[in-house]
Amino acid sequence: MKSLNTQTALVTGGTGGIGFHTAIGLARAGARVFVTGRNEPRGRQAIKEMRRLAGHDAIDLLIADTSSVRATVGLAEEISTRVLHLDILVNNAGRVILSRIETPEGFEESLALNFIGPFALTTYLLPLLSRARGARGQCRFERLRDVDP
Repeated sequence: MKSLNTQTALVTGGTGGIGFHTAIGLARAGARVFVTGRNEPRGRQAIKEMRRLAGHDAIDLLIADTSSVRATVGLAEEISTRVLHLDILVNNAGRVILSRIETPEGFEESLALNFIGPFALTTYLLPLLSRARGARGQCRFERLRDVDP
């Protein structure tokens, strides 16, 4: 992996599984990494292990349930107060929910967590993502606006 020094990354659902290992890889490459999780004790333990495996402390925990639009907006606001730009966004949080559960906003939780949350987070973070050196997302969105239905 190329050097990611001076780059900032956000990995949702990073306290376990693929997100955990993605965050470690980004940190080892030199990025400052923010990891989200829903469970603070589990998150703190995961961050401690990530820092040990990555060999440095540039990994921080943010508590957020991205199945909640309100929490997702709060997460975007929190990131916006901490960094001037965001170079990498990994929308990794997700899970299979076998029973019907609704979020406080009234969305079915699987839909909210796996689709609405990542869309909302990306949308709210677009200004930070657009400020990153070499950002491409803004150009793609501009092209979509020019397409006739």
